[in-house]
Amino acid sequence: MFGVVNLKLQAEASYVASETITTENVMDNLLYADAKNCALLKEAGMDFLVENGEDVLNEVDLEGVRANMFKELLSAITRG
Repeated sequence: MFGVVNLKLQAEASYVASETITTENVMDNLLYADAKNCALLKEAGMDFLVENGEDVLNEVDLEGVRANMFKELLSAITRG
């Protein structure tokens, strides 16, 4: 509708390409991606979790993460 979906995808792709995901910002990015249905950003965050699972578990506060998001996080880590 009016090219808005394509614009959203382009903006999201640009953000993902320019953002460096770290243990400090991975949860903020994932929660935002989940809330706004940003599949590319969510995939990038999940990939980071898989690649850095031990660091994430030691450094990231998972308190307050909704149950469905927590299941997705655990699933991504165990698949990696």
